[in-house]
Amino acid sequence: MMTSVGAITTQSQYLTTLLTPHTQLQVGNFAKQAWDHFSECASTQLGIGNSSISVEDFSVKLIDIAAYTIQKSKPSVQKRNTIWYNDECKEARSNRKKALQKVKSSPTDDNIQRYKIIRAKTRMNYENSQMSIMAAVCFFD
Repeated sequence: MMTSVGAITTQSQYLTTLLTPHTQLQVGNFAKQAWDHFSECASTQLGIGNSSISVEDFSVKLIDIAAYTIQKSKPSVQKRNTIWYNDECKEARSNRKKALQKVKSSPTDDNIQRYKIIRAKTRMNYENSQMSIMAAVCFFD
């Protein structure tokens, strides 16, 4: 078993997978992480010469240190609540995607023109839906 901090920092991805096969860390690019901070925290909490620590405690502490010091790849994106997005908008979006796939598969002039028309209709559908909701909210308050 490797207990040196240098081995932990250079092989952290391997060690976290080895020690805890059921726990995976959601991290971004390992090369861009602040490994100095991770190394410092690992040496203070785990200790270099501490051989009395069990493998389970070592892995739990190592995961806690990694979760604290290693950045996540992306922040969680919150879903917007759009009250204007209705079934007509879903259908228009679906038609636009189908037309775009048709253009990608066979980019003829007819398909491109059809896609531009459907794209404009979808945009107008979105705008009309937004305007109708805004009118209902503004006039009926």
